[in-house]
Amino acid sequence: MKSFDIDPALYEEAESILNKLGLPMDTALTLFLRQVVLHNGLPFSVTLPAKTGGSVPAETDEEGESYSWMGELFEELLKETEAVKEEFEQDGKK
Repeated sequence: MKSFDIDPALYEEAESILNKLGLPMDTALTLFLRQVVLHNGLPFSVTLPAKTGGSVPAETDEEGESYSWMGELFEELLKETEAVKEEFEQDGKK
């Protein structure tokens, strides 16, 4: 187990949002780290947002599918991660 120094205000804000999504912090972090491993890097592009006058676009995945809220995207990523994990486990048993 590792511990990290995280800004307490950032942690609390993120935890509040994740709680609203029904996603515990440890699950969200595990999901993120699994995606980093599967993508061999960050599972999203890191860019500065364009100035949009306060409008925030819907989240989209790599195929351009749109999600109305972040929880849908996390649920889909978790399903994909579990499917890949099962595939690797099956390959290991053969």
